[in-house]
Order: sequence, then structure tokens, then C-alpha cells
Amino acid sequence: MRIIDYPFHQYYHQFMIIEADDLTEQLKAEIAVTENDCYVLSSAYCDAEGSVRFNVLSLGSDWQNCYRGLRRKAMLGSYAMEEVAERQARPVAVPTAAMIRKNACFLKDAEKDVDEDVRWLRKDERLDALRVPGYADILIADFLLQDELVPAEICATGIEGPFLTGVLAEEFRGHPLFETLKCLPYMLQNEFRLLVVQAGNNLSRQDQERIEKIRAFYDSAGVDFGGMNIRS
Repeated sequence: MRIIDYPFHQYYHQFMIIEADDLTEQLKAEIAVTENDCYVLSSAYCDAEGSVRFNVLSLGSDWQNCYRGLRRKAMLGSYAMEEVAERQARPVAVPTAAMIRKNACFLKDAEKDVDEDVRWLRKDERLDALRVPGYADILIADFLLQDELVPAEICATGIEGPFLTGVLAEEFRGHPLFETLKCLPYMLQNEFRLLVVQAGNNLSRQDQERIEKIRAFYDSAGVDFGGMNIRS
């Protein structure tokens, strides 16, 4: 199956064998590459700009023989989503201790400055169908405009009680680019969606009261955006 066809949670911080073919040539600065080395063992993380990248732990000649370089402390390289999106890949069913140890050291440094809420949202599998490929934090959310649901791209920034907070990823129908948004989860035809219930901070008294009623309702039920008071 192609990388692009997997949901985000199946490769983010997980392990995949990718049929990289000619892309292994990019790894020559770190390890000797032969013409038979067409497969890489990879995980995935988000760089400082939020783009999904696939870090290469090792390489080899086939799906089962892909572990040369795994003992090296440093990664052999990395690929952007657009480079590997159409490549065939298979998840590693049972990662070895060596894989886990090497990847954990890399991820600790690669994502050390990420906000805790953003980390949690990246691991929220409900959001996978709403993510823009290659950008874990860019989600599709619905605006209700004149009784019509209109989708737009937002960048998730955190969690505030029952709300997912974010900003517009691009200008949308007159809304400023970085206007603060609050979204609630809902279901539409059995699909998980996000509904923008607040855009900006200059709210009328009526809108302020509406937002506070929503917050109070969820608080009384003891739930936040994730469906619980304490995220773990």
C-alpha cells in the first residue's frame, strides 16, 4: 500500500519499511549504498514547520532485509512526504528494541519544542481523516455560512476545554489569516468533523454568552475536547 493511503497514526512515531528505490541515493553521505539497496526502515516526525518527514533508520535489499545501519547512532537521512507519498510501504508489526531505542533518541530532540497540546492532537486518531497530507497540524474544519457548511484549512494550536483551537491556514472569505478559531467536534454522516463556533475575539455579547454556555455544558459533563478531563 502507498504511504499516502495510510492514516497518519500508522506511521507517525511508528515504523515502516518503504520501497524507496532511487531515493536511497540520497543516503550516500551517511552510508555506502549499493544498487540493491532499494528499501529503507523509516519512522515519521514533524519538523519545526510542522511538515511530516520520514527519518531513515536503516536500509537494505528487500522487505525482510532492511536493517543495515540500524546500529549507527545517527539517522541515515530523511524524506519529505511528497518524496515518498506514492511509494509502497509496509508497517513493522513488532519493532525491535534497537529500532525503538534509536528512534526515541532522535524524536526527543526533533520535537523537543512542540507544545504539549499539539503533541496530543497529533496522536488523536479521530483527526487523521481531516489532516492535510504532509502537514499533521493542518486540518479541514467547517464554517457555517448562511446555513451551508463550507470547509477550510486551519492550523491546530491547542485545546481549550471542549474546543480545539487554531488559526486559519490561509485567508478565507474575508477572515484574516491568523484569526483565532475555536472548533467543536461533531459527526456528519458517521464521519468525525470539526465545526468552527468562534472566529476571532471581537464577539458580540450574544456570541460570548453562547460560547460560555457551550463551555459550561461540557464542564458540567466533565469532558474536554478529547472526551475526558485529563489527557494522558
